[in-house]
Amino acid sequence: MSFLNFLRPKKIVALDIGSHTIKLAEFLVKKKKILLKNFAFLPVPEGCIAQEGLMDMDALKGPFSDFMKQHIQAPVSLYATIGGRSVIIKKIEVPRVETEIMNELVETEMRQSLPFNLEDVNYQYETLSAFQPAQEDRVNILLVAAKKDIVNRYDQLIVSSGYKCDRIDVDGFAVSSCMRMAYPEITQKDKNALVLDIGKLSTTFMVLHAGHLIFEHNISVGGHTYNNHLMRQMDVSIEEAESLKLSSCSQKEAPEEVQNIIKESNIQICDEIVIGNEYFNNHFEDLSISSCYITGGGSHLPKLRDVLAEKLAVPVQVLNPLQAVEHSDTITDSLEYIQNFATIPIGLCLRGQEEE
Repeated sequence: MSFLNFLRPKKIVALDIGSHTIKLAEFLVKKKKILLKNFAFLPVPEGCIAQEGLMDMDALKGPFSDFMKQHIQAPVSLYATIGGRSVIIKKIEVPRVETEIMNELVETEMRQSLPFNLEDVNYQYETLSAFQPAQEDRVNILLVAAKKDIVNRYDQLIVSSGYKCDRIDVDGFAVSSCMRMAYPEITQKDKNALVLDIGKLSTTFMVLHAGHLIFEHNISVGGHTYNNHLMRQMDVSIEEAESLKLSSCSQKEAPEEVQNIIKESNIQICDEIVIGNEYFNNHFEDLSISSCYITGGGSHLPKLRDVLAEKLAVPVQVLNPLQAVEHSDTITDSLEYIQNFATIPIGLCLRGQEEE
C-alpha cells in the first residue's frame, strides 16, 4: 500500500435490504472517524422480499443493479445484513468449558433445536459475558443461525450488480453496535433496552443487556397492519391506504375516520409488542425492560410512542442513529427522514470497524 493510499479515507457502503425499500448508506472512515456521506432508497417491487427473505431475485435484479451503479463508485467495502424469519437467534446455558468442547456443545444444541439440517445453515455463537448465570461454572451463549440458501441469494443479488459483498451480518448485531455508540448509557450492567424495528411486514423485537443483544423475536405486525385496516374499513385500494397513512404520519389533514383507524392499529401493534415482552420475560425471568427505542418506517406513526409507553410502562423514544456518526453537509436537509431508516446501515459500518 502506498503512503497516499494509507492517508485516503476508507469508503464503506452498507445495505439494509428490506421488504419495502433497500437502504444504501455510504461512509468515509479515517482514523476511527466515521462520516455518513450519502443515503439512498430503492423501492422494492411487491412480493420480491418476504419475511423469509429474498423470494424473487429476477424481478429485483435489474432495478437493484441500476441503483448500485448510480450510487457506488469502486473501490469500496460492501456490507449487508439479513434478518426477520430468515435468522434464528437463541440463548442457551452451558458448562464453562474449553473452546473445542464448547464448539461440540453448540453443534449438538443446534442439531437438536433447529427445524432443519445443520449442514443447511451458517451459524455462529457469542458468549454473553455481560449476562452471567448464577453458577460460576456455567456460561450463557447466544446462538445465531441462517439458512445458507437465503444468505446465498443476497450474495448473488449483489454479485449480479457487479460488486462483491465483503460481509453479510445479522440485523440485531448491527442494531446493538449502533445503540452502544449512539446511547452509551445503555451499556451499564443494570440496563435492558428494548429496540423495536417497525418495518412493512413485521416488527423485530430486540433486547440489549448492557448494550449487547440477548434476545430477538419477530412479530407479524408493521406498516401493513395500518394499510390492511384502512383498506378493509374504508374500502380503498392499497395505494390509497398508503397515501392516507402517510398523510396522517406527516401531520397533514386527514379525515377523522382515518385518525380513528390509525389509533386502533396502534393499539393492536402495541398489544402484540406486549405479548412479545411477556415472551421475553418467560426466557429471562430476572430481567425487565428499562427503556424502549423505536426505529424503522413505522416509528413515526402518530401517537404510537404514547400508546407504547403506557402499555410497557417504560420511557419510549424514537431512536436517533445519527448520534453515532458525523454526517456530510450535503444530506443535512434529509436527516430527519433518514433517521428512521439508518439504524442498521450505521450499525453495520460500526460493527465492521469494531472487528478490525
